[in-house]
Amino acid sequence: MKVNFFIFLNALSIDVVIGAVSCMHMLSWYYAEPVSLWVYACLAGAVWSIYLLDHIVDTLKMKVVVGSYRHNLFQSNRGKMIGLWFVVTAAGGYSALQLESALIRDGLYLTMLVAVYFLYLWLFGQKKWSIKEVFIAFGYCMGICLPFYSSGVMTASILEIILLVQLYILALINLLLFSLFERKQDQAHGFSSIALFLGSPKTQKILQWLFLVFYLLTFLPFLFMTVGTKFIVIQVIYTAMSLIMLMVLLLHPIFLKNSLYRVLADLVFWFPLATFFL
Repeated sequence: MKVNFFIFLNALSIDVVIGAVSCMHMLSWYYAEPVSLWVYACLAGAVWSIYLLDHIVDTLKMKVVVGSYRHNLFQSNRGKMIGLWFVVTAAGGYSALQLESALIRDGLYLTMLVAVYFLYLWLFGQKKWSIKEVFIAFGYCMGICLPFYSSGVMTASILEIILLVQLYILALINLLLFSLFERKQDQAHGFSSIALFLGSPKTQKILQWLFLVFYLLTFLPFLFMTVGTKFIVIQVIYTAMSLIMLMVLLLHPIFLKNSLYRVLADLVFWFPLATFFL
């Protein structure tokens, strides 16, 4: 496989980390609530640590040696990856100690939830957790929203709920695309996923419904509610993100080559960085 820079970033989940930080910055801009560098560092450390650990656990459970570029990278460099995980986790933990007490408290609650997930996964195996994508998308969104919940700027208004549900749907679509396109690899390695649990046709049907719900949430507020400029900007960003992933779904034979679908589906979460210039 020809490996370029973005595929390497994707294999290490660095693109996912940048995407999470980008989304948090977008919400910071929306709420006009500044977020310290320590908060960004803590989120980056937490997301990267979780993804690194997930990949390491995957390689320990693989039934065959040859896998995707990411699996081969983690298998052939397992010691280095474990070392990297310790460094990232320590850095994230140090960053967490610099946060306000309320955010530390809420962050510990979320950390406990993640720990329970990994414990369940390790004790009972992945076949008993066939809808892990639902949980991962939820944890991803919770981590991004945590500072604004802890500071009290979230008011749970209808528009806020719409924005957060849309973010969750986009994260879930992202994971379901990977589940759909990598189902044969997952089956060979002994992993589990929604696509393996439900089958390809049902997974595609779920994706279609998710896109439908997403676009309804995009357009209905403009018909029945008064929306502000910031809401409109985020809808433009969200729509651009969704259209790229919809293109990947509809034209997947083109994007399966060199795992281009994985790079594109993760890079769309960099789009919220546009709010940095607003």
